[in-house]
Amino acid sequence: VTVTAADGEATAEYVITATVEATVSGTEVGVNSITVAGKDGLAGNVEVGIGTRAVRVIVETTDPFASFTVDGNTDLQPGENTVTITVTAADGETTAEYVVTVVIPELSDDTSTELLTVNGLEVGDGDSIDLASGTSRVSVKVVTTDPLANFVISGDGKKLGSPLQEGENSLVITVFAQNGDSADTTITLNVLTLSTNTDLAEEDPLKVNGEVVDIELLDQATGYLNLPLSATRISVGVKAADPGADVFVNDKTVWPTLARQFSVEKGVNLISIQIVPPAGNSFAKTYVLKVYVGGADATLKSAKVNNTAVTFNADKAAVLAGELPNGTKSVNIFAEPTVALKSGNTPGTKVEFDPAASTTATANTYKVDGLVTGENTVTITVTPGDENVEAGVYTITINVARSSDKRLKTLLINGAPAAPGSTILLPVGTDAVEAEADTESEFATYEITGLDEILTGVNTAVVTVTAEDETTQKYNVTLIVPKAADTIVVTFPKVGVLTVDAKTNKPGNTIITNQIKKIGAGTVVKVVITNNFLIAKDKPTAGPARAAAVQKYLQSLTTKGIKTASYSTVAGAKTQKGTTVTIYYY
Repeated sequence: VTVTAADGEATAEYVITATVEATVSGTEVGVNSITVAGKDGLAGNVEVGIGTRAVRVIVETTDPFASFTVDGNTDLQPGENTVTITVTAADGETTAEYVVTVVIPELSDDTSTELLTVNGLEVGDGDSIDLASGTSRVSVKVVTTDPLANFVISGDGKKLGSPLQEGENSLVITVFAQNGDSADTTITLNVLTLSTNTDLAEEDPLKVNGEVVDIELLDQATGYLNLPLSATRISVGVKAADPGADVFVNDKTVWPTLARQFSVEKGVNLISIQIVPPAGNSFAKTYVLKVYVGGADATLKSAKVNNTAVTFNADKAAVLAGELPNGTKSVNIFAEPTVALKSGNTPGTKVEFDPAASTTATANTYKVDGLVTGENTVTITVTPGDENVEAGVYTITINVARSSDKRLKTLLINGAPAAPGSTILLPVGTDAVEAEADTESEFATYEITGLDEILTGVNTAVVTVTAEDETTQKYNVTLIVPKAADTIVVTFPKVGVLTVDAKTNKPGNTIITNQIKKIGAGTVVKVVITNNFLIAKDKPTAGPARAAAVQKYLQSLTTKGIKTASYSTVAGAKTQKGTTVTIYYY
């Protein structure tokens, strides 16, 4: 090393000896850090932004003389991408690989809309919207479900030189998803033409004096709107089906919500109704309504039945107060129409009766025959002078007193006659009974109750007879179903023994006592005793005497019903070993 002094002339030389040791190549392949896209690649997956195509990789090797290569950090795709770092040691042979997963969020394919409106009206694909004539554009609002999606609107009429045309127009909203997918929503915009509709409105198209008029009366040669004789002015209201149409009645403008007044005279008045549509007068249509004042009155001024006045309600129906005596067959009815009856060539009304009536010597008085018991309806039809007008139909209800007969003629229980108030013993085990009845009056009806469920013991059948006048009478029959019918044979030890007490006939008494114990708390309803048991050499009277003794003894006991039960005696079999007793109880 030569050092030159400040004077630029004096110099001195120094010698430094440097010894370089022989180099031994290392095998270290470790790394201190791996940085991928500015993030620690050794800490796990590295997430980068949507659309990333390549990432920068920085590697710090533990051995500064080691080298590294990077593979997979370019041409990245949405999702997981593998980036491989290969470290080569200083010896040029030893290597190690480090793998880092780079995650790129996948692009959404959502092309749906959260909100889609046209002129404030929510719509969907394939919908059709009617627009007023002359509409040139619409306002479209689109909100995509994915806020990162884009959309394009075409056909809304806002593009310069491309307004909506009369008729059908296609509005297309194309939504582009993040991943490039797209979907079209098409709505038909129907721009209406100028209307030529001359129809009347479907709801309340024509009103006269505030009342809806049947439009079937329009343009009818013999169809009229009837008004009373007192009518001198009418109000006419008309509504066209097309709200844009003009309406004229007898050349006067009529608004949908405002009726106009017109004068009318007796007879036929022609009311002209003209509908002029938005398309102009050349498409106008005229309807004609014929209003008939007078000559169409079909009302009754007054009516009487047998000189008793009747009052008709709003439905033209009247009821004669009270009832006529039972058996009444005919009445006289006075019916005076408001407009006098037709006479010769003089126009007027016509009065007809159903059932048919015959005239009497008294004016407007008719005789009606054929009345029956109960309610009778007499119909009076008043046909006006103008027979095209609906006739007035009046009804008078005349009541003839109904029968109060509620007597029962016959009653059969299981086919056998049964008297009201009687008690009938049915066979053991009976669970169903058939009953039928007949009434004295052909107009009476009956109902039998209490037979829906037949139980062991006491059952009551109730026959309710309803007379024609709806009064009722009940008839009861008691039906008893025994629990059992036990048969015992009461023995007698020798000739001449006729009693059954414990002292004189202990065996026979024991048989009866055991049976009574068996019956227990039951109720006895019937006892049948044989009256012909005889022992050899007995007198003929012994049989009946023994039967009487058995009955007397039984009736002395306290078992329920045994004192009041039905007792009967019958002849027993010749082979019987004693007096046979059958006891029915429940």
